[in-house]
Amino acid sequence: AQLRRLRPEPDRARNGEMARLCRQRDPRERSGASEVRGERHARRRAKMVYFQGGGSIRFAVGFVAGLLLRETAQRKSKKPPRSLLVPARRDQKDGEMIFVRQLEADDFDKGFMELLAQLTSAGNVTREQWQARFAELRHGPEFVFVVEEKGRLLASGTLVLERKFARGCGLCGHIEDIVVDKQCRGRGMGVVIVTALTKVAERMGCYKVILDCSEENQPFYEKCEFKRKEVQMARYFRD
Repeated sequence: AQLRRLRPEPDRARNGEMARLCRQRDPRERSGASEVRGERHARRRAKMVYFQGGGSIRFAVGFVAGLLLRETAQRKSKKPPRSLLVPARRDQKDGEMIFVRQLEADDFDKGFMELLAQLTSAGNVTREQWQARFAELRHGPEFVFVVEEKGRLLASGTLVLERKFARGCGLCGHIEDIVVDKQCRGRGMGVVIVTALTKVAERMGCYKVILDCSEENQPFYEKCEFKRKEVQMARYFRD
């Protein structure tokens, strides 16, 4: 009893400070802890449903699996990367890498519309029209990626994410508007931009990625590991 009286009193202020610091964890740690708690809650919920439902193990397992699949789908529905590195040559994974990034607001001054005009009729787009359309595209589902060199755009392509009810409310990627500046063709920039869009589509959780092309461009896309499938149909309302 005398020894207990001689033991120093705990420093309550210091203990309170330590408790406060412990509560102020890194947000990523809190997020991870929340995920763990969510998974534990799902498992407890599944067990409760199992017992209340008369012991259907198949039902309980299906319940847990459904929650985990939904969580996986939510992770895959994240925003596409702002940029990525793509090998300059498909057969050299450890060689030169090309920086591919999303379209930016100042790309109007880096020749984006002039580059697009090498592919199709671009029209006389003003800076105000450009800014309005760029603001509309910021959150998708269309994402434009470009390759820049010395302040000018060399290549561009668009990935459109189609949200479907089929395939369990899956995503289908559409590649559009692939164009390479005529002054740098032959350097593999077309393969680079198609590879980048394909990687983004896969990262976003698309179950497939498709595109339309002319007969003469079919060998190029076969080089990018695409296969001919079915037939394109089109109906234009304006030229």
